[in-house]
Amino acid sequence: MKIKYLGGSPEISIAKEFKERRKYLKEIREMNVPVIDTLYGQRLYGQLDNAGHVVIPTSPAVSFGEYAASVTGLGYVVELFNSFRDFYFHIASNNDIEIPKEIEELVPTKSYVNTDEEFVVNKERVSDILYGLVSDRTNGRPIGMLEFSEIVNEALFSEEMENLKVTKSGFALTDCYLTGLYVDMSRNYSTHTDQAKGDLIHDPNFKCYCDFAESHGFLVDINAPWRLVLNMDSPITRKNILNGRPESEFFNLYSDMYSVKVGYDDYWEIKRFYESLYNEYSRSAASQPSRLRPNMSVARLEENMIDTNDINWKSKMWIKCLIINKFREMGLMTSPDSTPFFDEVYTKSIDMLDSHGVYSKTSTGLLTSPSGPIGYINQVCSRVMTEMLRK
Repeated sequence: MKIKYLGGSPEISIAKEFKERRKYLKEIREMNVPVIDTLYGQRLYGQLDNAGHVVIPTSPAVSFGEYAASVTGLGYVVELFNSFRDFYFHIASNNDIEIPKEIEELVPTKSYVNTDEEFVVNKERVSDILYGLVSDRTNGRPIGMLEFSEIVNEALFSEEMENLKVTKSGFALTDCYLTGLYVDMSRNYSTHTDQAKGDLIHDPNFKCYCDFAESHGFLVDINAPWRLVLNMDSPITRKNILNGRPESEFFNLYSDMYSVKVGYDDYWEIKRFYESLYNEYSRSAASQPSRLRPNMSVARLEENMIDTNDINWKSKMWIKCLIINKFREMGLMTSPDSTPFFDEVYTKSIDMLDSHGVYSKTSTGLLTSPSGPIGYINQVCSRVMTEMLRK
């Protein structure tokens, strides 16, 4: 008799939904098979390094092969998956073992999603929304960059911006496939519907599937059992990536050669994004002759804004925008109103900029390098992320 799982069914109550979800999770855990829970257990798996920094892969993507020519993955993931697939087919053809019918073809349908390409699409969407929000607040009047940045910072907390990210590090946490560590063999199965999951885990060949995956460097995703996740702790995985190097070098090698700490680019991404949005806004405002152009020397400033007599005022403006964006995306700020933690981090960042800034002479005067504050802000965020995962 087929076991029914009602999790994900639209007609059941919230209480029943919760009970059904627990029913599925309890049963798969009691099977004692090698699985990974990246939703409730190892959250943000592959999206953070050991120090809590957001990382994205740098390895080029390759095709899984002629059997799935349109699907690409990271080279070491593709190699290990194809080894698993070849082994499984060989065992199944020579023994009384079958492949679970839900994944019987062992064909990947999704694995690696390019962060840079998807982030461009994300920025276009966010830019359109923020442009409209700012225009609504200013009625399209000409304003200076400083005031513009303050209005954008306030608009970030609008309902229209909910769940949308401006920083690349924030965006990198929105989709597990951006890690390149997942291999999905779904045939349009929904992770929200437990019946499809239940059918797979009760297949008599499910345990073999889990064991074979583990022996080739993968773990079955408990929340989507048709999906494999590269096990970074597996000796098979490390041996493949190390390629003859000592195992003690694994994390340093993977950090240096196979991934990049994307958060260190957030300052410059924020700066380019705000400037691009401001230029678009200014062109529109300037095209309306009935309106006076703003005094671009920024002589008239609101009292709460940065003193432009300070040569670091632009860097301070971008640092403020950076912290607000990162804190909003991490859930540390739910409104544009300042918080004690924001004040602490911002003040220390500015002190660091004023005390230890690196200056260089240009044709237009002195420029400040914000490398110190950028490093400090990223260290703070990585520490907070690590603490969040421990809760």
